[in-house]
Formats: sequence, structure tokens, C-alpha cells
Amino acid sequence: MKKYFFSILFLTLCFVTSTASRTAAQDRKEQQLEKFVAKVREYRMVKLIDRLKLTEDQSIRFFPRFNKYQDEQTANMLKGRQLFEDLDKMKVSNATDADIEKKILQVLDVQKNSGEILGRYIRDFKEVLSMRQIADLVIFERDFTRDIGRLVHEAQKRRKGE
Repeated sequence: MKKYFFSILFLTLCFVTSTASRTAAQDRKEQQLEKFVAKVREYRMVKLIDRLKLTEDQSIRFFPRFNKYQDEQTANMLKGRQLFEDLDKMKVSNATDADIEKKILQVLDVQKNSGEILGRYIRDFKEVLSMRQIADLVIFERDFTRDIGRLVHEAQKRRKGE
């Protein structure tokens, strides 16, 4: 009986240790992601000031609005990312076609929402920026997102050793 007790105790400790180390690894990964996002935001801010030729007054009035926009876009992007992961899992699971269709419609809704978010914030940006600056902002956002995506993709390839 003692032998079984110690075996069960040992297995329980192994499970708890395994779970704790996985949780610690996830925490580290989340912290790294948060640091990366913070650095990207700082870099984006510096580039925007230069690209839009913002005055000090414009910067003070623009960035709180822009940060709200960024927060909303980030939340939308993360929602979309999760939906894509769910959809990918659904392909290989025994999900019904109706469930897959529902998930696809959710993905499309998130993608549509992304453009609508920018449209809503452009009205706010008009209170601070000229239309030429807004045009520069829209083009900057497209280019910046593409460039960051490319850099992240290249970093992932290097990490995998491709």
C-alpha cells in the first residue's frame, strides 16, 4: 500500500512540476511579446512624428487618440488570430460544416471590423491632423504593418533554422 502511495505521490509531483514549468514558459513568452509590442509602439511613435512632421502640440493631441486606435486594432487582431487558430483546428476535427461556416463568418467580420476601426478614428484624427497628414498616416500604417509582419516572419524562419 505504501508503495502505491509513493508512486501516486511521485506521479502527482511530476504532473505539478510539468504544469508549473509549462506555465512559467508561457509567462516568459507573454512577457517577451509584451516587451516586443512596447518596443514596436515606441518605434512607431518616433517614425510617425517624423513621417507626419508633427508639431509638439499636434503630438500631444494626436497620440492619445492614436493609442486608443492602436489598442482597438490590437484587440481586433488578437481576436482574429484566435479565430484563425480555431478555424485551423476545426479543419482537422470532426466539426460540422455549419460550425466551420460560422467560424469563417466570424473571421470575415473581424477583418471587416479592422477597416471600420480606422474609419472611426479618422474622424478623431481630423481634429488634429491635416488631410495630407491623415493620408500619410494611412499609407504609413499599411507600410509599417507590412514591414513588421515581414520582420517577424523572417525572425521566425531564423529561429526554426530555415
